[in-house]
Amino acid sequence: MSTIPGIKKVDSPDGSDVEETQPAVQPGHYFVTSVAEDALDAPRIAARNASYPNSEVERRTIAAVDDEVFDRVRPMEQVIAAQAEEHVSRGRTSVEGAFALLRELEAVRDDLRRGQDTAELTRRYTKLRHEVDRMQGLQQSYGRSAASLRAKIADPIAAVQKTLSMMPRENFRPIDLSPRWQ
Repeated sequence: MSTIPGIKKVDSPDGSDVEETQPAVQPGHYFVTSVAEDALDAPRIAARNASYPNSEVERRTIAAVDDEVFDRVRPMEQVIAAQAEEHVSRGRTSVEGAFALLRELEAVRDDLRRGQDTAELTRRYTKLRHEVDRMQGLQQSYGRSAASLRAKIADPIAAVQKTLSMMPRENFRPIDLSPRWQ
C-alpha cells in the first residue's frame, strides 16, 4: 500500500505561510476520516459477544442495539423501495413505448409491401430507427439500475453501510452499546 503525502494548509496564494500539514485523504475515501464500512454490523456483533450480568440485560441490550440499527436502515429501505417502484413504473412505460415502436415499424413494412412512396417510408423508417436505438439505450440503463436496486433490496443493511462509509465520521452518531438495565 502506498502512502499518500500530507496536504499543506496555507493562507496566502503563494504558499509562503504554511500553517500545518494535515494527513491526506485515505486511498479510496473522500474524507480524511470516514465512517467504518461495518458501522452497523460491528455494534450488533459486539452486543452479541459482550458478557452481561444476566440474560435479561443481554436480551434488552441486543434488542436495543438491533432497534437502533434498524431505525437507521429503515429510512434508506423506504427510499430503496420508492426507487424500485419508480423503476418498475418507468420500465412499464418504456416497454409500452417499445411495443408502440414495433407496431409503427410493422406499419412501415406493410406500407412498403403495398407499394407506397419509398421516400416517405424511408423517412419514417429512419425516424423510427433512431427511436429504437434510443429506446435500446434506455432499456440497457434500466437493466443496470435494476441490478443495483436488486442488490440494495437483497441486503439493505449492507447498502446503508456502503452509503455511510462514504460520509465523514464527524456526521456519524455511534450506536450506544451500553447495557440496558430496564
